[in-house]
Amino acid sequence: MQPQAVDLMHDPDEDLDAQDASALGDGGDVGKSCDFVMAPAHRCVTCSITELDVRASCKAAGHPTARATVQLRFYSCGKCGNLTHRVNTGPLRFAKSCCKEHSMPLPLPHHLPLPALKGACVSDEVGARALVSLSGMLNDEIIGSSLDHTHARFPQLHDKVLFINPFLFQKLREPDDAAKAAASARYGGQRVPVPMTLLAGALGVQRWTRRLGGAATVLNAQWLVVPMCAKAHWTLGLIARPGRPGSFMIHLDSYMGLHTEAVVAAPLRAWLTCMIVERDGCSLDTAWQSLDMSYEVCAVQQQPNGSVDCGLFLCEFASRFCDMVDLNEPFTAGAFKAQFAQLPTLSPHDVGAPARTAMYKAILSAHAEAA
Repeated sequence: MQPQAVDLMHDPDEDLDAQDASALGDGGDVGKSCDFVMAPAHRCVTCSITELDVRASCKAAGHPTARATVQLRFYSCGKCGNLTHRVNTGPLRFAKSCCKEHSMPLPLPHHLPLPALKGACVSDEVGARALVSLSGMLNDEIIGSSLDHTHARFPQLHDKVLFINPFLFQKLREPDDAAKAAASARYGGQRVPVPMTLLAGALGVQRWTRRLGGAATVLNAQWLVVPMCAKAHWTLGLIARPGRPGSFMIHLDSYMGLHTEAVVAAPLRAWLTCMIVERDGCSLDTAWQSLDMSYEVCAVQQQPNGSVDCGLFLCEFASRFCDMVDLNEPFTAGAFKAQFAQLPTLSPHDVGAPARTAMYKAILSAHAEAA
């Protein structure tokens, strides 16, 4: 769902480190005890404000900026557990759902045995913006990291269930100029069964397809697990028997209405069509006519109105799918939807602030081990 704007709770006359320390009771001086990571940032020369990204108002005004390196610290609200962060000694950023009346956030590293992270640089794999997204709408890197962890927990599925990189769907929907040029060169002037923009997206992800093992490997899978982000909202697509008779796509959407069949299924159908062309050496028309993939919406638990928890729901849906799927049993779309609907209700621990904190711990722990 569309993320809400954040409040800034900052009084320049107050010492935020002292406030944090008082909230901890005997926790001591946050400035000395709180781990941090070094992250790239931008400093507006005109406003003397340093942020991870240049502010929209500064961009619009044409203010000059300079690159900077900042200390990025993460906190958890002492009352509701929501994550927040601060850059250097700047303001703490609170989500809309975290009232100002809540107790001051506690530094998360007080609950983490990560002394090796003191002053560490954020790796390219983790990324400062990926960590920051844990306090709002999860970004592609966090979704991908979580799904990789889920996939690793189910080795029996590795040969038959393919997890698709979260960036792939975005590439399908928003092809770059090179992909558009390739589609125009190959199909320009022809009558094609697929919109040219979707063909460009499908041609633009050929390198991603090869990373999965190529068209034959993808089309021989029993299931494709596809995280999809469009209109600032995450949903999950599950494609059974891709490119084969009786194929179907199950759409799991925690905020129904934003993602229609045209938004999510059409790009994937174009991708599958181009892979059939590559595998069989047939024409685009033949591949399109042979593609037999129905679209089904599965009734799933809905996220609270106004929340930005869609990414958490996606990750939990994927985990539950891996728990319930039986590769040895015949399945239909109706049977799958009925079985999924019988799963227990997700709790705040699964899709709320505790889940965000768990992701934060897992990512920094993995980073500390790799360092």
